[in-house]
Amino acid sequence: MKNRTTWRRGLALALGLTLLLTACGTRGGGRLQGGNSAANINNGGFVLLEGETLYFANFADSNHLCRAKPDGAGRVTLTEDWCAGLNENGGWIYYKSRSDGDALVRVKKDGTGREIISDDQVFYPQMADGWIYYLNAREGQTLVRIRPDGTEREEVCADSCAFLNAGKDWIYYVNGAEGGAVIRIRPDGTEREKLADGPCTWLTVEGNWAYYIAPGANAGIYRLRLTGNAAPERLGDSAECLNAAGGWLYCARGDGLYRLKTDGSKEEHLSSDQGARNLCVAGNRIYYYIEGAAALTSLLLEGGERKNIG
Repeated sequence: MKNRTTWRRGLALALGLTLLLTACGTRGGGRLQGGNSAANINNGGFVLLEGETLYFANFADSNHLCRAKPDGAGRVTLTEDWCAGLNENGGWIYYKSRSDGDALVRVKKDGTGREIISDDQVFYPQMADGWIYYLNAREGQTLVRIRPDGTEREEVCADSCAFLNAGKDWIYYVNGAEGGAVIRIRPDGTEREKLADGPCTWLTVEGNWAYYIAPGANAGIYRLRLTGNAAPERLGDSAECLNAAGGWLYCARGDGLYRLKTDGSKEEHLSSDQGARNLCVAGNRIYYYIEGAAALTSLLLEGGERKNIG
């Protein structure tokens, strides 16, 4: 019961942050096709880097959608929507808009042509293989997909999902109805399979591995090989949130921001910022929110230059 309660608290924290800031024959997952990374989206998706342009939710100005250089210079406000879950496709920026009840919205990169694509209550919107996948909180966090133009909406599965990772070949998620178990399913809703028992939180899939945080008596950061049937492997101490990019796992603990190699072989203390949340990796920087702060923080991964964005 304690583990189940701890998992529920972890899941509630993740969903609360999102709202507040908000390979055939194997287990191998397809890579995200276009848009933002699943790991960034599961951390709120408040930043999106396209070439040398950074699109971001400006915490200093009611989470309005802005664009700027990666270091925050040259900021321009595109819309006054409270936004999260930023993605890009075909010249459009997609996001969930709390200003519209967490509807899925798109706008052209110059801020014109704004339109609502879906009026579902959207969580974790991700793009893969010509579809946008998301969880519909209005229907119990069921998994839904829709075309980028808003057509062909369909429910993929009725599980109570969290920590979505959408790929071309497989969709991965954590199922609350099974105690936080890791599940995979084909994009059309077939071949559903449990990969690991819960409780699991902050699931992120990178290559042939799934990484997650396990709370409770066996708390820690774990990895699970998606080929074969090997048991999960503990990599390091537990954390408050998790992101994976470029061979590193990024996480926040009580004394600041860390990264560790995806095989657990090396760990680095990046920052002493306490209360860091919503970790988004883009280019050579990591962006995050510090509880109680009025702006987004940007940290250069090599060199440690730190500055506020917004």
